[in-house]
Amino acid sequence: MNNGRSNNIIDLFKVNTSLDTVLIFNEDSKSYTASVCMAEIPTQTLIDVVSANQFLVLPRLSSQAIFESVCPTEWSRPRKRLCVILITENNRRHDVARVALRDIALKSNYSLERVRFAYMFKETQPDFIKAISKGSYKKSLLQIVIIWRRDDKHIMYEWVSVAKQNDNILTESLINSTKSEISYTVKKLLKSSETFSYEAFVQNLVNEHSQGILAKWISRLLYLVDYLSDNIEDEHLLAAVSVLGTIAFMFVVGYILMYFVRAEEQNLKSQGHLINNQDQQHNNLIPELKLYELRAEKYNGMVRLLKPGCRTILLITDFQSRNKLIPYFHKAVWPYRKSKTLLFGHMAIEKGLPWFAKILRLSLCSNRKLQVNPRNCVGTVLALNGHRKYFCMYHAKHPESVQGTKRILKITKILLNTKEDPEVGTFLEGGYSEESDTDSNILLEDNLLNGLDYWLEKLFDGRTQKYYINYWPDFTTK
Repeated sequence: MNNGRSNNIIDLFKVNTSLDTVLIFNEDSKSYTASVCMAEIPTQTLIDVVSANQFLVLPRLSSQAIFESVCPTEWSRPRKRLCVILITENNRRHDVARVALRDIALKSNYSLERVRFAYMFKETQPDFIKAISKGSYKKSLLQIVIIWRRDDKHIMYEWVSVAKQNDNILTESLINSTKSEISYTVKKLLKSSETFSYEAFVQNLVNEHSQGILAKWISRLLYLVDYLSDNIEDEHLLAAVSVLGTIAFMFVVGYILMYFVRAEEQNLKSQGHLINNQDQQHNNLIPELKLYELRAEKYNGMVRLLKPGCRTILLITDFQSRNKLIPYFHKAVWPYRKSKTLLFGHMAIEKGLPWFAKILRLSLCSNRKLQVNPRNCVGTVLALNGHRKYFCMYHAKHPESVQGTKRILKITKILLNTKEDPEVGTFLEGGYSEESDTDSNILLEDNLLNGLDYWLEKLFDGRTQKYYINYWPDFTTK
């Protein structure tokens, strides 16, 4: 660059324009601290020179990394390294003190390997200040402390006596006095025989340059934008946008597909859970054994059209006793629930009395009209074989249930209505005058099905009486 300002710099520092030249400055712009002049400067050489001169004459201790670089640790007493630190506040009133200490550091003849000068803000490093607050430290005054770091946490330190300034004005005599005191204290402490007055254990310094997560991401994004704008041309930008658009499209499609797959899985799981709950409720509430009520619309399926070898076990109740007798009947036939040749049902005598009277008359082979007492039919169980046209009968007063097999005529005569039994009389009301040869003890509804288990065993063993009929009469209601 050929202009008046660059020519002045070249003349002032006598720069050889035929060679590559690098000049490094600190706070003093009148003289450079390091220079490199070569025909072609290697990158590593440039890095080494910058690394060796990266700090100012009076750097600020603003983080632990800077603290360790400016004031490295040294355990050996003869090779101890001292740091002269000015404790100031972050305001313009203390700029004069910092400039004065910088001038003292520039004019000092100490080796940088043994003595370094620095300053810190007491507001931003309160933990460090608190750790070294022993001795002559005064919060309201400017203070200078000389420290020796023995390791990462352990330091030895000594306070420098500084004359009290008036209204924060540093006079020439005050600066000279402070310079003399610093020089005297440093020379004394550099001796291996001298000891420090105080010691302390300190924590790491607060990083004053740290950024929040949001600030870091923003700075990285801005850096990325600057890098791309400087290094990517238009054709490269179009290709990159195309690739990014394709990747974004694939992600969007994949996300949509995954969304529908997860929705379908959730739907299937909810349906499966609902089915399981329904099955559980079905198993808990609906018994495996079903009882069908014999009505006109079910008569053919339950009686007339039964397949060969199949039978229907039918309980006769009335509206008053059905809720009490059906649970007893259900319990009695429960062991036979797995048989595929059996149907189980119940019939209200109020609806099926004409049909029941007809099968009784057909089994007697008589045309005589029978009058049946509905109340005495309650608790009767019929085993109907629809294909072979016969039935077996159970009743608590039935002779087959008490004594053994009897003929149907004897049964009807025995089960005539008597005044001694108010609950259970006979099936038939007619001109029979014989008295029953069974005892006439009162039989309650709760005891009507007590002998049903034994009768069912005889039924399936083939030891019950079979009453054949010519045909199955129609099921009509009154």
